[in-house]
Amino acid sequence: MGKSCDAVVIGAGLGGMSAATFLARFFRDEDLKSAVSPFWSYLGLPPSKVPFHMMASCWDALLKQHPVHIRGRNQALSNAFIETLTECGGEVRFGCGARRIVLKGGAVRAVITDEDEEVATKVVVSNAAIPSTLSDLVGTDQVPEAYRRQVNSRQIGFSTVNIYAGLDCPPEAVGATVHENFIDFGRDIEGTWQTAHTLAPPRGMLFTSYTTSDPEFSPPGTAVIVMTAASYARPWYLVPPERYVEEKNAFAASIG
Repeated sequence: MGKSCDAVVIGAGLGGMSAATFLARFFRDEDLKSAVSPFWSYLGLPPSKVPFHMMASCWDALLKQHPVHIRGRNQALSNAFIETLTECGGEVRFGCGARRIVLKGGAVRAVITDEDEEVATKVVVSNAAIPSTLSDLVGTDQVPEAYRRQVNSRQIGFSTVNIYAGLDCPPEAVGATVHENFIDFGRDIEGTWQTAHTLAPPRGMLFTSYTTSDPEFSPPGTAVIVMTAASYARPWYLVPPERYVEEKNAFAASIG
């Protein structure tokens, strides 16, 4: 009988190549390459642009270690953060926006709230995009030029369009027997990625059933599903405001 092992050591030099180059070295069938590559959509780039070591890490995380789902939905995670913060002596405020981050001598000194209250601090954690944080909260005149150039040189990353649906039937009724399925991605991954830069109907989607992984996610006999398709933001910026709803509904219909 053969022996099993927990790890396989890849030859030196393979980690620096793209995932597509790695797959081409070991697989000839395009359908097989596609079958082992759907996780590219998690990384936001096709195999030709994803370093092999990143794809390997993704395979390890999702196939060996397996993903997890928060019991009690994302709100449970927020509640846990709040509980831990208050136990450590912190204070949580709701409905209190931040208007300005105050810097003095190149260091953070305070945050100005929407109510003009000044809260002294040495550290700020912002969940806004870096360009927005720098331009809207800090002020670009306060940012070193070298770092400003670095931020401005970055490309806008991957984004998705999502349809959230509540069903009046159990997930099995719509074929959702596992947490997530990659549907109709096809063998032309590069074409699927390029299509995401347009408003054309997506070539593939992720079909996720939260109720399958957590039966308590929704009431008995119901299901919550999400259909996700890749769609970069730029084409949507070019849609005239009066046509936005029409384009959005048409795109959603092409997913469903």
